[in-house]
Order: sequence, then structure tokens, then C-alpha cells
Amino acid sequence: EVLMGQMMIKLPNFVLCMAAFIVALYTFSPADDIYQANRQLINYFELSVEDLDKVMTTDDMYDFMVKFNLHNEHLMASSADYLCESRYIQRTWDHHLDVPIVSCPSPRMHALGFGGS
Repeated sequence: EVLMGQMMIKLPNFVLCMAAFIVALYTFSPADDIYQANRQLINYFELSVEDLDKVMTTDDMYDFMVKFNLHNEHLMASSADYLCESRYIQRTWDHHLDVPIVSCPSPRMHALGFGGS
């Protein structure tokens, strides 16, 4: 009975601390906002179950990867989509390293010191 009495004294403090922790957790990590941001990214990158079910063959997979990479480059402020004029963008594939290579041989990029001819 003595231990039960001590627990009853500690219980309100525990409940108060747990409630404060849950409120702080929701304040610093709002689930609704994170869910909406994830939803927007899933829609933008076309990652829904229906979109992924369309990927059936190896060619479909590579097409999906190319499209995903283009969406990713569009979101990156340092990508060639923003730094290079569209008429100068050259996209090639390095078969030795198996990576895409994007070059921008524009006079403007050369003047900025980023290559060019």
C-alpha cells in the first residue's frame, strides 16, 4: 500500500511530462505538414502505386529513372536547367561509369569559369 501511495504521487507528474512531450513533438514535427509535403513529392515524382505498377519491363524502369532524374534536376537550383540555356544543354551517357553527363558549352558559362568553348 505504501508503494501504491508513492505511485499515485508520481503519476500526475508523469502524465504532465508525457503530455508536454507529445505537445512538443507535434509542435516541432507537425504530422499534417509533413504528410502534405510527402504527398506533393509523391505526386511530383509520380511515385504512387498506380504509377509504379506501370513499370513492368527493364525499358520501363530506365524510362522511369530518366523521368525521375529530370524531375529531380528541375527541383535542384544548381542544375543545368537553371544555369544553362536550353539550346546549349548536352546530355550524354558515360558507358564506362554508367552515369549521365550534362555539359553546357555556352559562352556565358565559359565567361563565368564553368567550362565552355
